[in-house]
Amino acid sequence: GRTGWWKLFKRELDDTWEGTVWTIHILLSLVPTAVLIFCSFFLSIALWRYGSNSSMVVHSSCLNPWFFLMFGTMALAIGQLFYETWYPITSNVGLLIYTITLLVLMREIDKDIIKTAEFTEFLKQVDLKGKMISVKNDANNDTDGSRHGSDNLQHINNNDKDNDTEEDKGLVLEKPKKEEIV
Repeated sequence: GRTGWWKLFKRELDDTWEGTVWTIHILLSLVPTAVLIFCSFFLSIALWRYGSNSSMVVHSSCLNPWFFLMFGTMALAIGQLFYETWYPITSNVGLLIYTITLLVLMREIDKDIIKTAEFTEFLKQVDLKGKMISVKNDANNDTDGSRHGSDNLQHINNNDKDNDTEEDKGLVLEKPKKEEIV
């Protein structure tokens, strides 16, 4: 379009048929951007709530990188308001700011995806280590062929039975040491 919402509210033409057609033309040219602003407004609120409460890196301030899309949405909306003289500049600047905030948000999403992958790998390692040191013998879940739980303890006990001395078996008691009294 060539003009923004201001033209709809400040009609210079009289109420003739030509003025009505011109108004409908302006309205139809502004509707796609209005739908984008409406959807982006709710999406930016949802992403801001996710980033403030549920993301892998939760920021302490409410003005965090997840809120940048709201600034872009407001810039896009403000850019659509002006009259014919300023509309080409303000609409393009608003769209540029909106695009930049989307790129900043995509960078934040990439960071969150990487942190999620790192945390998933950490949990897999914890699970593997837990299975390795578990006392519970669960032969049905032994998928990697390694010894788990009580198998490891039996293996250690069987190898050490022949090497145990009387002290290891607990048959020899240590003599208590006498303390010097001064």
